[in-house]
Amino acid sequence: GLLGPGATVTLEWQLSADAGQPRYTISLSQDAGRTWTPLAEEQLLPDRKWTWRPKETSLERCQLMVSYQDEFGATIFAETPAFTLDQAPPRLAITGFERGTEGTVFLLYAAEDVGQSGLDTESPLELWCAQENGPWEKRSTFVHTSSPGRITLKLGDGEYQFRLNGKDRAGNLASPSSTPFRLAWDNSPPAVTFNPPRGGEACFGGTTRPLAWTVKEKYLAPRGIRLEFSPDDGVTWELLQETGTLSGSWPWPIPLLAVQAA
Repeated sequence: GLLGPGATVTLEWQLSADAGQPRYTISLSQDAGRTWTPLAEEQLLPDRKWTWRPKETSLERCQLMVSYQDEFGATIFAETPAFTLDQAPPRLAITGFERGTEGTVFLLYAAEDVGQSGLDTESPLELWCAQENGPWEKRSTFVHTSSPGRITLKLGDGEYQFRLNGKDRAGNLASPSSTPFRLAWDNSPPAVTFNPPRGGEACFGGTTRPLAWTVKEKYLAPRGIRLEFSPDDGVTWELLQETGTLSGSWPWPIPLLAVQAA
Protein backbone atom coordinates (compact mmCIF):
# COMPACT_ATOMS: atom_id res chain seq x y z
CA GLY A 1 0.00 0.00 0.00
CA LEU A 2 0.90 3.67 -0.31
CA LEU A 3 0.22 6.24 2.41
CA GLY A 4 0.26 9.91 1.51
CA PRO A 5 0.04 13.30 3.23
CA GLY A 6 -1.64 13.38 6.63
CA ALA A 7 -2.01 9.60 6.74
CA THR A 8 -2.74 7.70 9.95
CA VAL A 9 -2.83 3.94 10.45
CA THR A 10 -5.31 2.35 12.86
CA LEU A 11 -4.61 -1.24 13.87
CA GLU A 12 -7.49 -3.41 15.09
CA TRP A 13 -7.25 -7.04 16.15
CA GLN A 14 -9.16 -9.83 17.86
CA LEU A 15 -8.24 -12.20 20.68
CA SER A 16 -9.44 -15.60 21.70
CA ALA A 17 -11.77 -15.65 24.71
CA ASP A 18 -9.18 -17.13 27.07
CA ALA A 19 -6.39 -14.62 26.29
CA GLY A 20 -7.18 -12.42 29.29
CA GLN A 21 -5.95 -8.82 29.30
CA PRO A 22 -2.43 -8.90 27.85
CA ARG A 23 -0.11 -5.93 27.54
CA TYR A 24 0.68 -5.20 23.94
CA THR A 25 3.77 -3.94 22.14
CA ILE A 26 3.41 -2.13 18.81
CA SER A 27 6.52 -2.24 16.63
CA LEU A 28 7.63 -0.77 13.29
CA SER A 29 9.88 -2.40 10.71
CA GLN A 30 11.53 -0.39 7.94
CA ASP A 31 13.22 -3.34 6.26
CA ALA A 32 10.33 -5.67 5.38
CA GLY A 33 10.26 -7.38 8.78
CA ARG A 34 13.93 -8.15 9.36
CA THR A 35 14.28 -5.78 12.32
CA TRP A 36 11.71 -4.08 14.55
CA THR A 37 11.59 -0.89 16.63
CA PRO A 38 9.00 -0.55 19.44
CA LEU A 39 6.58 2.34 19.05
CA ALA A 40 4.53 1.58 22.17
CA GLU A 41 5.26 -1.01 24.89
CA GLU A 42 3.26 -2.68 27.68
CA GLN A 43 -0.02 -1.14 26.58
CA LEU A 44 -3.29 -2.57 27.94
CA LEU A 45 -5.45 -1.40 24.99
CA PRO A 46 -8.72 -3.03 26.08
CA ASP A 47 -10.43 -1.94 22.83
CA ARG A 48 -7.75 -3.84 20.88
CA LYS A 49 -7.16 -0.77 18.77
CA TRP A 50 -4.13 1.50 18.28
CA THR A 51 -3.55 4.48 15.95
CA TRP A 52 -0.17 5.43 14.49
CA ARG A 53 0.49 8.99 13.36
CA PRO A 54 3.82 8.87 11.57
CA LYS A 55 6.43 11.51 12.39
CA GLU A 56 8.61 10.42 9.49
CA THR A 57 8.01 11.91 6.05
CA SER A 58 9.28 9.05 3.92
CA LEU A 59 9.55 5.33 4.65
CA GLU A 60 9.74 2.31 2.39
CA ARG A 61 9.10 -1.43 2.98
CA CYS A 62 7.32 -0.69 6.26
CA GLN A 63 5.34 -3.07 8.43
CA LEU A 64 3.56 -2.73 11.77
CA MET A 65 3.32 -5.54 14.29
CA VAL A 66 1.15 -6.13 17.37
CA SER A 67 2.60 -8.60 19.87
CA TYR A 68 2.20 -9.82 23.46
CA GLN A 69 3.43 -12.66 25.61
CA ASP A 70 1.00 -15.24 26.90
CA GLU A 71 1.11 -16.78 30.35
CA PHE A 72 3.63 -19.36 29.20
CA GLY A 73 6.07 -16.76 27.83
CA ALA A 74 5.31 -17.39 24.19
CA THR A 75 5.17 -14.32 21.90
CA ILE A 76 1.92 -13.95 19.99
CA PHE A 77 2.04 -11.48 17.12
CA ALA A 78 0.36 -10.26 13.95
CA GLU A 79 1.92 -8.16 11.16
CA THR A 80 0.52 -5.83 8.52
CA PRO A 81 1.43 -6.23 4.86
CA ALA A 82 4.35 -4.06 3.70
CA PHE A 83 3.54 -0.47 2.75
CA THR A 84 5.23 2.77 1.71
CA LEU A 85 4.88 6.10 3.51
CA ASP A 86 5.44 9.24 1.46
CA GLN A 87 4.58 12.63 2.95
CA ALA A 88 7.43 14.56 1.30
CA PRO A 89 6.39 16.94 -1.53
CA PRO A 90 8.24 16.66 -4.84
CA ARG A 91 10.67 19.34 -5.94
CA LEU A 92 9.89 21.15 -9.18
CA ALA A 93 12.04 24.01 -10.44
CA ILE A 94 12.58 25.92 -13.67
CA THR A 95 16.34 26.13 -14.08
CA GLY A 96 16.92 28.14 -17.26
CA PHE A 97 15.87 28.68 -20.86
CA GLU A 98 17.03 28.30 -24.45
CA ARG A 99 16.10 30.62 -27.30
CA GLY A 100 14.42 29.11 -30.34
CA THR A 101 13.35 30.75 -33.60
CA GLU A 102 10.39 33.02 -34.35
CA GLY A 103 9.63 33.84 -30.73
CA THR A 104 9.94 30.27 -29.42
CA VAL A 105 11.50 29.75 -25.99
CA PHE A 106 12.34 26.45 -24.29
CA LEU A 107 12.04 26.53 -20.50
CA LEU A 108 14.35 24.03 -18.81
CA TYR A 109 13.12 22.36 -15.63
CA ALA A 110 14.12 19.75 -13.06
CA ALA A 111 11.71 17.41 -11.27
CA GLU A 112 12.59 15.25 -8.29
CA ASP A 113 10.36 13.22 -6.00
CA VAL A 114 11.86 13.46 -2.50
CA GLY A 115 9.70 10.64 -1.16
CA GLN A 116 9.35 7.02 -2.21
CA SER A 117 6.26 7.02 -4.41
CA GLY A 118 7.51 8.68 -7.60
CA LEU A 119 5.96 11.51 -9.61
CA ASP A 120 2.40 10.96 -10.78
CA THR A 121 2.79 10.39 -14.52
CA GLU A 122 -1.00 10.23 -14.94
CA SER A 123 -1.48 13.74 -13.53
CA PRO A 124 0.10 16.40 -15.79
CA LEU A 125 2.41 19.06 -14.45
CA GLU A 126 1.13 22.62 -14.67
CA LEU A 127 3.08 25.65 -15.82
CA TRP A 128 1.84 28.89 -14.24
CA CYS A 129 2.80 32.33 -15.53
CA ALA A 130 2.49 35.96 -14.43
CA GLN A 131 3.25 38.64 -17.03
CA GLU A 132 4.36 42.18 -16.16
CA ASN A 133 3.61 41.53 -12.43
CA GLY A 134 0.01 40.63 -13.29
CA PRO A 135 -2.06 37.77 -11.83
CA TRP A 136 -0.90 34.16 -11.99
CA GLU A 137 -2.55 32.11 -14.72
CA LYS A 138 -2.16 28.50 -15.82
CA ARG A 139 -0.22 28.63 -19.09
CA SER A 140 -0.03 24.96 -20.04
CA THR A 141 -0.21 21.37 -18.82
CA PHE A 142 2.13 18.61 -19.92
CA VAL A 143 3.10 15.07 -19.02
CA HIS A 144 6.47 14.75 -17.31
CA THR A 145 8.67 12.07 -18.90
CA SER A 146 12.23 12.72 -17.77
CA SER A 147 14.37 15.17 -15.80
CA PRO A 148 15.79 17.54 -16.86
CA GLY A 149 12.96 18.43 -19.24
CA ARG A 150 11.94 21.17 -21.67
CA ILE A 151 8.72 23.14 -22.08
CA THR A 152 8.10 24.81 -25.45
CA LEU A 153 6.40 28.22 -25.44
CA LYS A 154 5.65 31.07 -27.83
CA LEU A 155 6.10 34.40 -26.06
CA GLY A 156 5.54 38.01 -26.94
CA ASP A 157 7.90 40.69 -25.70
CA GLY A 158 7.64 41.36 -21.98
CA GLU A 159 8.68 40.33 -18.49
CA TYR A 160 7.46 36.99 -17.16
CA GLN A 161 7.49 34.91 -14.00
CA PHE A 162 7.06 31.13 -14.15
CA ARG A 163 6.49 28.34 -11.66
CA LEU A 164 5.56 24.64 -11.82
CA ASN A 165 2.82 22.81 -9.94
CA GLY A 166 2.45 19.04 -9.67
CA LYS A 167 2.08 16.10 -7.32
CA ASP A 168 3.51 12.65 -6.69
CA ARG A 169 1.61 9.34 -6.68
CA ALA A 170 0.96 9.68 -2.95
CA GLY A 171 -0.84 12.98 -3.51
CA ASN A 172 1.84 15.32 -2.13
CA LEU A 173 1.67 18.68 -3.90
CA ALA A 174 4.89 20.41 -4.85
CA SER A 175 5.44 23.53 -2.79
CA PRO A 176 5.41 26.67 -4.97
CA SER A 177 8.86 28.24 -5.11
CA SER A 178 9.22 31.46 -3.13
CA THR A 179 11.43 32.78 -5.95
CA PRO A 180 9.73 32.13 -9.32
CA PHE A 181 11.84 31.94 -12.45
CA ARG A 182 11.97 35.39 -14.06
CA LEU A 183 12.47 35.98 -17.77
CA ALA A 184 12.61 39.23 -19.75
CA TRP A 185 11.80 38.19 -23.31
CA ASP A 186 12.66 40.50 -26.22
CA ASN A 187 12.18 39.16 -29.73
CA SER A 188 11.76 42.49 -31.55
CA PRO A 189 14.58 44.60 -33.03
CA PRO A 190 15.03 48.17 -31.79
CA ALA A 191 13.25 50.98 -33.63
CA VAL A 192 15.94 53.47 -34.71
CA THR A 193 15.67 57.03 -36.03
CA PHE A 194 18.99 58.41 -37.32
CA ASN A 195 20.07 61.49 -39.28
CA PRO A 196 23.25 60.51 -41.17
CA PRO A 197 24.40 62.56 -44.14
CA ARG A 198 21.89 62.28 -46.99
CA GLY A 199 22.81 60.93 -50.36
CA GLY A 200 24.64 63.58 -52.35
CA GLU A 201 25.35 65.74 -49.28
CA ALA A 202 28.86 67.22 -49.20
CA CYS A 203 30.81 66.89 -45.95
CA PHE A 204 34.02 68.88 -45.56
CA GLY A 205 37.01 67.42 -43.78
CA GLY A 206 38.18 69.24 -40.69
CA THR A 207 34.66 70.31 -39.72
CA THR A 208 32.10 68.59 -37.47
CA ARG A 209 28.61 67.40 -38.21
CA PRO A 210 26.13 66.42 -35.48
CA LEU A 211 24.81 62.86 -35.71
CA ALA A 212 21.53 62.51 -33.82
CA TRP A 213 19.60 59.36 -33.01
CA THR A 214 16.55 58.11 -31.16
CA VAL A 215 16.13 54.44 -30.25
CA LYS A 216 12.99 52.76 -28.88
CA GLU A 217 14.12 49.63 -27.02
CA LYS A 218 13.20 48.45 -23.51
CA TYR A 219 16.14 46.10 -23.11
CA LEU A 220 19.01 48.00 -24.68
CA ALA A 221 22.47 46.59 -23.96
CA PRO A 222 24.77 48.79 -21.82
CA ARG A 223 26.66 49.99 -24.93
CA GLY A 224 24.14 48.84 -27.49
CA ILE A 225 24.29 51.84 -29.86
CA ARG A 226 27.25 52.03 -32.26
CA LEU A 227 28.03 54.88 -34.63
CA GLU A 228 30.20 53.68 -37.51
CA PHE A 229 31.71 55.27 -40.61
CA SER A 230 32.50 53.64 -43.97
CA PRO A 231 34.83 55.45 -46.38
CA ASP A 232 34.22 52.89 -49.17
CA ASP A 233 30.44 52.65 -49.61
CA GLY A 234 29.93 50.02 -46.92
CA VAL A 235 32.79 47.64 -47.72
CA THR A 236 34.61 48.36 -44.45
CA TRP A 237 33.46 50.12 -41.30
CA GLU A 238 35.23 52.16 -38.62
CA LEU A 239 33.79 52.51 -35.10
CA LEU A 240 33.19 56.14 -34.17
CA GLN A 241 31.27 55.93 -30.87
CA GLU A 242 29.52 53.47 -28.55
CA THR A 243 26.82 54.50 -26.11
CA GLY A 244 23.84 53.24 -24.16
CA THR A 245 21.84 56.47 -24.42
CA LEU A 246 18.49 55.99 -26.14
CA SER A 247 18.40 59.52 -27.49
CA GLY A 248 21.34 61.79 -28.16
CA SER A 249 23.67 63.57 -30.52
CA TRP A 250 27.39 63.27 -31.19
CA PRO A 251 29.62 65.81 -33.03
CA TRP A 252 31.30 63.80 -35.78
CA PRO A 253 34.77 65.19 -36.64
CA ILE A 254 34.79 64.71 -40.40
CA PRO A 255 38.12 63.16 -41.48
CA LEU A 256 40.34 64.75 -44.11
CA LEU A 257 39.45 62.33 -46.90
CA ALA A 258 38.48 62.73 -50.52
CA VAL A 259 35.91 60.04 -51.28
CA GLN A 260 32.88 59.92 -53.57
CA ALA A 261 30.72 57.40 -51.66
CA ALA A 262 31.01 57.22 -47.85
